[in-house]
Amino acid sequence: MVPKENESLSPEIRWGVGCLVAFAAIIGTLVLVFLISFALEPPTWVQVIIGMSLAVGGAIFAWLVASALGGHKDRGRV
Repeated sequence: MVPKENESLSPEIRWGVGCLVAFAAIIGTLVLVFLISFALEPPTWVQVIIGMSLAVGGAIFAWLVASALGGHKDRGRV
């Protein structure tokens, strides 16, 4: 069954795709942060702030992707 143009995806599918995309982005960022951490050896408090920023950034990115997939209710309205 193909959804109509004006229908949006179900919230479960939107959030699932959003979480998967955010997970892939966070893994890539995490690898870079680990490399920088081992090379520069910043203080512990900087590492904690970076870790918290990654967690919050991942949640915000997942919300952004899910919102983009959901569309806007007034999209068909002129």
